[in-house]
Amino acid sequence: MRLALLLPLVAGCAIRTTPLDRAQLDRRVAWDIRAIFDDMVFPKESLTLEQAMSRAVNHNLQQRVVALEGALALGLSDLAVHSLLPQVQASGDYVQRDRTTSLTQDFFQTSASLEATWSVLDFGVSYINARQKSDGVLISGQQRRKAALDLIFEVETAFGQALVAQRLEASLGSLLLRVEKALENAREVERQGIQPARESLDFQKKLLKILDQLQKLQRQVSGARFRLAELLNLSSGALPPLQDPGFVLPLDIRALPGTAELEEYALINRPELLERHYQRRVQADESRKALLRLLPGVELSSGHRYDSGGIYVNHHWAENGVNLAWNLLKVVTGPDILDQARVEEALEERKRLALTMTVMTQVRVAHLGLMESRIGYETALELSKVDRRLFDHAQAGRDVATMSEAQLIEAEADLLLQDARRDLASAELSSAAARLLVSVGFDRLPFGFDTMDTQQLTWALEEIARRPAWATYTPLRPQGEQAGGGVKESKFQGEDSGKSSQRKDARMADPVWTLEKPGPTDPTGVLPKKSPADPGLKSRENSRNGFDGGAGMEGGVVLRVGAFSALENARNLYSRLAEKKYPVTLQPFADSGGRVLYHVSVGPVQGVRRGRKLLADLSDREGIKAQPVFLAPFVAESHGRGRVSMAALHGVDQVLVAKMKGP
Repeated sequence: MRLALLLPLVAGCAIRTTPLDRAQLDRRVAWDIRAIFDDMVFPKESLTLEQAMSRAVNHNLQQRVVALEGALALGLSDLAVHSLLPQVQASGDYVQRDRTTSLTQDFFQTSASLEATWSVLDFGVSYINARQKSDGVLISGQQRRKAALDLIFEVETAFGQALVAQRLEASLGSLLLRVEKALENAREVERQGIQPARESLDFQKKLLKILDQLQKLQRQVSGARFRLAELLNLSSGALPPLQDPGFVLPLDIRALPGTAELEEYALINRPELLERHYQRRVQADESRKALLRLLPGVELSSGHRYDSGGIYVNHHWAENGVNLAWNLLKVVTGPDILDQARVEEALEERKRLALTMTVMTQVRVAHLGLMESRIGYETALELSKVDRRLFDHAQAGRDVATMSEAQLIEAEADLLLQDARRDLASAELSSAAARLLVSVGFDRLPFGFDTMDTQQLTWALEEIARRPAWATYTPLRPQGEQAGGGVKESKFQGEDSGKSSQRKDARMADPVWTLEKPGPTDPTGVLPKKSPADPGLKSRENSRNGFDGGAGMEGGVVLRVGAFSALENARNLYSRLAEKKYPVTLQPFADSGGRVLYHVSVGPVQGVRRGRKLLADLSDREGIKAQPVFLAPFVAESHGRGRVSMAALHGVDQVLVAKMKGP
């Protein structure tokens, strides 16, 4: 018996500190590398900017950490609700004695109880805790937003620099060989005395300076491919060639509002400020908890007990009770506790004000940086045009033997250097525009992006323009067409859609609304085509009779049924179609003025034939003339799921429907 009592003490002394050995470290490193890269899906073709953004959102390791933190916060919120329930405790006891010390004791005795207790004070504290955990879910959502905004900015910056490096690498190789040959010829001419030494040295110096500047530019952007690969969770060797998106910006500088309006937009939408607002609510609840803990505690209990002891006349009985307890020292310590809670609440308020000032400064700095980058790009563009004309003159002079090969190489090197500077200035301008969008807290990802896979998110980024009028893509170079900052509304059928254009609703503060941006419709008025005034919007919608060109493709079809300014009307149509088993969805959209429309759509359904049949059913049975939109087919990344079904997109829409319908 004594040995058994000493055994736990001996076991406690047997614990030793054991560091990892080299074999364990090797196994851990190998496992980490496999965990990072084993499920990697390699892009098969050239990578577009939208594909890079969607892949970064879904595959970036830091994004996965933030997503798991959000899931953890949601789980903690669910667990906090359980603490509101009363405590129910069941217990059982069995006692055996070899001798008794009194006549009231038995040699064998069993007892059991089932008791429920509920503390009024603990309930109040638990309720506030649950509310704090609920705010924690909102805080994690804003942290997820911030991480996504920063990631999109980093991807766009790295993509632009990597594209400059790709262009420079493609054109620099052949020129380097010609420059080296020209330098050798110049040195030979100098040695033979055919040309004055000063002229030969000046020519060599100019070529070497141009070569040095090109190499500096190459070194400046050479690491961009590695940074981009890291953001996409790809090894540097697996990064495919980048597809040039053209000279486009993520916003329209000509339609950009003043800094005061940008600051107001930032103060409403920046995730850091929204996080501080929610944190202030958490701190206010902390003060309420401190006040509750000063009150006396009341505990209610009710239970049923059993005891086999011979001393009891009734072995089964029920009991109820009320317990009141109060720590009298709280009368003395209470004021100090409340003062401390008020100081913490004031500190949280000061932090929010300090962050507000920081955000306003960031907006002004980002706006100034955008204007300066624009001037720098325009200067680099003009210099590139001048160098292009000089190169054309040099080439023409070479053809008529009025200029030497060395002079032509010098002009070509100057042109390549200035083109590289222009491309880098373009990348810096695009990065400055993206930085401004980040500084104002502008969401460039569609609502529900965290429920989409990579291909769906790519499609959404290409198809949905979720930005106000001052954040539409616009060309950097004049291309014979004027980029429009405005957005034309779709002509959907709806009982109040005609009146909605005359309404001026209040601007929405919540940056959750999406904006669908179709181009002008075809003469038949059936489907929107790609807008020539918006080269950044890559439309996949078919535009002749709603289905032409899709017969040989396994694509999908969405039928736009109605657009309503009143949510109740949209819900009525949604309920009517849902009761008849149509795959109907309800989505909110907002234009640049903040006017909200509620779009009711049927679909998406897979296959053009099914789309035609559904269109006819809506017309014949429901009397609804729907507007068909053709969706090009796409294949998901291979995670054992094969082709993405149209039901997957429908499931994403149902998330919006659930949020719209409310409790």
